[in-house]
Amino acid sequence: MLSPSLFALLVKDHETGWEREMPRLRRNMALYATKFWAETENQDRSSEPILVEVARAYEIVEGYQASLFSREPAVETSAGLRAMGDPVKAKAVINAWLADAPNVREAVEEASLMALIYPCSFIKLCSADAEPTAEADALALVTVEAVAPWDVLIDARAKTWEAQRFVAHRRVIPVEQARAMFAGEKPEADEESGADEDLSTVDLLGGDDVDVSDTAPRGKLGEQTLPGEFALDGDGAEADAQDKHIAVWEVYCRESGKVYFWSATSPEYWLATADYPYLSAFDRPVEPIIPFYYGYIPGKRLVGLSVLDRVASSVAEINIARTYQANAVRKVARQWLARKGAMDEEALQKLVSGVDGEVIEVDMQVGQSVGDVLSAVPHTPTPPEVQEYIRQMQSDLDRGSMMAPFSRGQATNATATEVTALAAYTASEVGRLARRRDTVIAGIARAYTEIAAVLLPPDGADLLIAGEVTRVVPDDVLGDYRIVANDGGSTPVAQAAKAQKLISALPTLQALGVSKEVLLRELVHALDLNPAFLTAVEAAPAEPGPGAGPGGSPPPSTEAPPQAPQA
Repeated sequence: MLSPSLFALLVKDHETGWEREMPRLRRNMALYATKFWAETENQDRSSEPILVEVARAYEIVEGYQASLFSREPAVETSAGLRAMGDPVKAKAVINAWLADAPNVREAVEEASLMALIYPCSFIKLCSADAEPTAEADALALVTVEAVAPWDVLIDARAKTWEAQRFVAHRRVIPVEQARAMFAGEKPEADEESGADEDLSTVDLLGGDDVDVSDTAPRGKLGEQTLPGEFALDGDGAEADAQDKHIAVWEVYCRESGKVYFWSATSPEYWLATADYPYLSAFDRPVEPIIPFYYGYIPGKRLVGLSVLDRVASSVAEINIARTYQANAVRKVARQWLARKGAMDEEALQKLVSGVDGEVIEVDMQVGQSVGDVLSAVPHTPTPPEVQEYIRQMQSDLDRGSMMAPFSRGQATNATATEVTALAAYTASEVGRLARRRDTVIAGIARAYTEIAAVLLPPDGADLLIAGEVTRVVPDDVLGDYRIVANDGGSTPVAQAAKAQKLISALPTLQALGVSKEVLLRELVHALDLNPAFLTAVEAAPAEPGPGAGPGGSPPPSTEAPPQAPQA
């Protein structure tokens, strides 16, 4: 069973491991933010006065990001094996929340960026600050935030996310807010410590004179600056002393079905204990944390791999080589060597000014040439190995990135066959990442339904679904139905290829008798056109047939009426 003392050891090991990773993570963030030379680790790598950076890391990361997020997140639902819950109502509730809740898309994109730059990231569903004004408004009180990987402690022994015994999230909050949160809570002591004092009188948050150096001040991990935070002017110690923050861990323990709160100020105690707030349709504990992995080590699915790590060293080397080149070019200046006394002050000024057509008088002896009194300073050319080295680094970057050049907006002279092959390859590579993105979106939707089942009143709430006011109860949104992201695995390249195939097949489909309404519906969806086209076609009157009369009535007959037979 997880105890406070055991968790303190896990936290120490967690922080030690991430402190070892911090130089690499800061390098990745500096490359992405084009602040490579601002990092202290890199300042010793070049003593040149001119520092040059390239934006290749930003180009690679944003190339993936732009291909992965082309539409608003949405989900599709289908009935499960046990037919628990209402997929139609659940889909309407989830999609309404994804579209209207604040910060959902931004948080998912931020977590995606961190998962590309760092080994992984996490997404946590939390309560918004607003108060509900009606029953239905309670569903909008759930928002999403992106969480950095060093702020989540996972079970290192587990091979998969589902097999974890516990998962913890670190929140850095003001000390006064922490006091208000745990006011009236009865802390629990570690059973192994044998503590028997009255814990109601123990200040577990460190007293009024809490030392910020022992409470993980905001923006720090021990003594290491977090990636993405760069040194500002002035001393931050005074500001931290005035605005004291403390790190509180929320520990979701699946073994005990409890949620514990822990702080390093009192490592032998749980600050508070609560029951699991959310349960699945099968009464299993559910924590509102969703992992975001784009890559992982085979056999260790909880050990992530950064996409940017594949090319970070090549981008850093290009920065160094370009800096060397820039400073070498600056040294190639027009300088002259003149024999002392051969030119007076006026002649020297004319030589420096470089005016076209200027006549400069030089004192020379008989038989001397201009080269005997004046010659250019020789310059050693830049070694050709530097340019060759940069080309090699560029080649390594192109091989390390799975994105085709045209997907980054880069023009190429490739043939149509090669472009088609590259498009298929890029679509398959980005599609693999898109499937993992879709898994995260589906996980967010699943966690939201389990939270919504708690927020909804027992007798339900009236919600607008498919144009009708429908009663939605907790059992409708809590079920075993399948949830998949809308347009699962789609990317701009794949969508363009699909639309082109549909346009090419239009004549064949029309010849087979497919109605125009069905074809129009598919075109609007494939080309992402305005849905108003469908409404306009449905409202348009039917075209009169050939030879129709006014108002679409059949034309008058021109044949003579039949004659009655004569007797």
